Amino acid sequence: MLKVIKKYRKFITFLMIGLVYTLAYPATAHAMHIMEGMLPPRWCIFWYAVSLPFFIYGLYRMYKIVNSGVPNAK
Repeated sequence: MLKVIKKYRKFITFLMIGLVYTLAYPATAHAMHIMEGMLPPRWCIFWYAVSLPFFIYGLYRMYKIVNSGVPNAK
């Protein structure tokens, strides 16, 4: 075990320095949060229309899998 640690000493050192740097100096996130219930109706309709085909396709695929005759699909 000690040989392995000696072999990868530089790698482990740089990994620890990187980890400490990442945790000590976090980057500022320029993200947006939409408050609950504050999405305008037009955006709500838009996102519903965008997600609807994926939802329908997911239901279709589940229906096909359950009715495929595979023993553990139900």
